Amino acid sequence: VVVAMQDLEAETDRVSKLQQYTAIADLPMAEADKESALALVMSDSAYEKYQSARSAGVSTGDYVWFLSATDGLEADKDENGKSISGSRKAKILRVIDRMDLSRSQKDALFLAAGYSESTLEDAPWR
Repeated sequence: VVVAMQDLEAETDRVSKLQQYTAIADLPMAEADKESALALVMSDSAYEKYQSARSAGVSTGDYVWFLSATDGLEADKDENGKSISGSRKAKILRVIDRMDLSRSQKDALFLAAGYSESTLEDAPWR
């Protein structure tokens, strides 16, 4: 594990954070070891979101898959090129809703995506 982490750290200029997370999630090791490895490469705020999702029972693999599936999602644009309010959120809600997770796990991903608990009622799984 240490060697794999050193290799990842050496490649940080050429490998995106998401690629690092995916490599760690795919390693054949215990969830606790994956958590330790992610703590080394994630920012403090990213790791807090991950830990919140883990506390709700979301596996490292599911969490990283979610990050990958939502990476680069943008709001739709109107005919004038302006972002359509709520369109990015709707896309993220669809990704979460399609995941085979419990309601509380989906809630945790919604919060990890940066949305407020007060807007959870917008979620289709509720």
